[in-house]
Amino acid sequence: MSSKILATFFLISIFVLLIGTRFNFTWAGGSGYEKPMVATAKIYSNGLKNEIEVQRGQLIKTTSNETAIIYIGERIIITINERTDVVIEKLFPSEVEITLRGGRLWAKTSSETEKLTISSPETSDFITSGSVTAVRYDSLNKTDITPFSKFDWSNSTDQDFFLWAADLMGVELL
Repeated sequence: MSSKILATFFLISIFVLLIGTRFNFTWAGGSGYEKPMVATAKIYSNGLKNEIEVQRGQLIKTTSNETAIIYIGERIIITINERTDVVIEKLFPSEVEITLRGGRLWAKTSSETEKLTISSPETSDFITSGSVTAVRYDSLNKTDITPFSKFDWSNSTDQDFFLWAADLMGVELL
């Protein structure tokens, strides 16, 4: 009888710890609950701007005449080129992760998140501050992710960053 009670208590304890670990509770070894960061996307098409709120897991897709800027929190900006598909995987202060399914992007962060991860089906890379560019070649099943050195954008506007990134990507704006 006592061995059945002990086994039941043991199984319940394991179950409770697994649930605690799943939800990242500190008493189960996690870092505690993290509130997701707020993200918005501005999609530019033929000079028109459409602004949408972005949720974790959402696909953002641009067509041949569209570009987009995703603002995450206060200081993370991701510029998306034409014909690009990205998915917002994580939106937490400890990590923001963007999956590039096709196309090109340019991102910059200023230490608002502990790490900004750019991933694809083949590879993944992250930065803690500065900027990064990524290009996914669908026909080659290859992704190039290139972190750049730190650059201080504190005195620049978001439009300056967008124009600079658009110029780097060869996008002609109207």
